[in-house]
Amino acid sequence: GDYVQFCTEFAKRYDTCPERNYWIMKPAGSSRGRGIFVFNDISAVSYTEVVIVQRYVDRPMLLDGYKFDLRLYVCVTSMNPLECFIYKKGFGRLSSEVYSTDPKDMANKYIHLTNSSINRHNPNSVQRMAIRQDKQLEGGSKISLDYLWKRLASDGIDTKQLWLKIKQVVLKTLYCVQDSVPGHPNSFELFGFDVLIDQDCK
Repeated sequence: GDYVQFCTEFAKRYDTCPERNYWIMKPAGSSRGRGIFVFNDISAVSYTEVVIVQRYVDRPMLLDGYKFDLRLYVCVTSMNPLECFIYKKGFGRLSSEVYSTDPKDMANKYIHLTNSSINRHNPNSVQRMAIRQDKQLEGGSKISLDYLWKRLASDGIDTKQLWLKIKQVVLKTLYCVQDSVPGHPNSFELFGFDVLIDQDCK
């Protein structure tokens, strides 16, 4: 089943690139970063609950050395035929400590997770001072999407092309579940998408 497939992929990755054999596990019914952790030891996988395990993206795009992802909101007015609208004013979520893949930092959730519900508890204030160049944008571990696009564009990244790729990710995700979500006429659903970009803008 799924576990056998995971074991096969884990072993294959370990044989070809053991120093980068990082995986991430999340309880299927959890939220706000609870229960998520990074591991490279297969014995860490739990059998007591339904979990999601995937290969860890160990080369994420960084902002001044910090890992980040995007929180976007998509309003779905119909699943079949698919009709949806993506809100352009999302935000970026930042980790609160400089990114590292050093094994000794594997358990540091302030490095590997971007959930604001986790990072707001980090007493380290270096990130808050370093990541923002405009005092009006201070506040927690979030930045506006407009500000993020501005920063990425200043680094030579084609943000318009990146946005097109993100919209494709949203559409493909919805198409994958299109047949399993029952339709409800005269209603809509709002979904939150967390999008992680790697160093190759993928």
